[in-house]
Amino acid sequence: MESILIKNKLSLHYKSSIRIRDKIYFSEAFFNGLFELDTNDFSIKFLCHFSEEDKRKLLLHGGHPIQYKNIIYFFPTCTARVHCYDIVKKEEHNISIPLLKNKEEFGVIGIVQRGHKIWLFSIEASIGVFVLDMEENSIVREEVLSRLLSKYQKVTNFIETKEDKIFTYCTSENKLLEVDIENENIKEYEIPIKNINIGSINYYREMFYFIDERSGDLFEWKLGNTYLQRYVATGLENALLKGPPFSNCCFVNGNIYMIPFNSNYVMKVIKDKKVMEKAFDFPDDFEILKKIREYKPAILLSFEVINNEIWFHPYGGNQLLIYNTISEQVVGKNVNINIENVFPCRGLNYENKRFLEYYLLGVKKNMMKDMIAESSYGRKIYQKMNI
Repeated sequence: MESILIKNKLSLHYKSSIRIRDKIYFSEAFFNGLFELDTNDFSIKFLCHFSEEDKRKLLLHGGHPIQYKNIIYFFPTCTARVHCYDIVKKEEHNISIPLLKNKEEFGVIGIVQRGHKIWLFSIEASIGVFVLDMEENSIVREEVLSRLLSKYQKVTNFIETKEDKIFTYCTSENKLLEVDIENENIKEYEIPIKNINIGSINYYREMFYFIDERSGDLFEWKLGNTYLQRYVATGLENALLKGPPFSNCCFVNGNIYMIPFNSNYVMKVIKDKKVMEKAFDFPDDFEILKKIREYKPAILLSFEVINNEIWFHPYGGNQLLIYNTISEQVVGKNVNINIENVFPCRGLNYENKRFLEYYLLGVKKNMMKDMIAESSYGRKIYQKMNI
């Protein structure tokens, strides 16, 4: 798949989505847009562009949005704002993250909710931890936790157990960290893992799970034990040149499924054999997106478990995949919308269309510098359209 635009249809992709009754609200990953997907007929509705952001903005939001009362909160990956959408009033606004330096952006790696407050943990430890108060519509920096976490050079995603305990993994020190947001302290746990690059962690039925970025192997561990169970990723086939085999794992009725970042398919852990095997083949018309403006997305990233089904939301592919774990059948649903519904181009005359066409041709082929120069008329039209 070469482009997200095919025959005037925009193929949509996202990693930040939330289901509310029979609707899925999501922030488009590869440009600035909020959409609504009806799970009854899979129709798509464009709602708005997020305020104070370039309409071409890549990877605007990350993490799982949170609904509080009638408002959905979308958390930043490459911006300095939390965006909010009122599903009743159908209005959007944003809340700026304070104390960030000039042009500094916040990349969320962990989100924890306690009542009307949300703790936002950053990919960059030096940026710190912030707390969003959804009643006050404000964000403040959490100074104590920011200082405590700054000593850890790199951490993975944050997870929350059923006991409301919060954990992350420090890759630089090979330690599991328990973060107590109420008492503002951090407890360290040594893990018997050596010579492994942990890319993400998860938790299910009192067990922690660690994914090795290089091999794709999954490690299972119970807090306090000295032994880890290893599940080996066998017969891996990579679709991309770079990137870990898997982005995450999910759990359905005691079974574990590996979510492909670079692997050509979803894999299922076969516990008695201590290996992983291919769970299913992608549909014949499922296509992998090669790149977006030099960015190569994971094949799959965002998912949700609905009863016995896993919904793999489109990110690096052209379809929403719905996999029934009982029948072991998968169905692909196209998630697209007419470009005119998102970026109206009315009033663009024939001459201007030709200028724009030449400009885009130059960008695509990376040739003829006069076509893509800052002063070119085609470029000015493109920027005016801001798509």
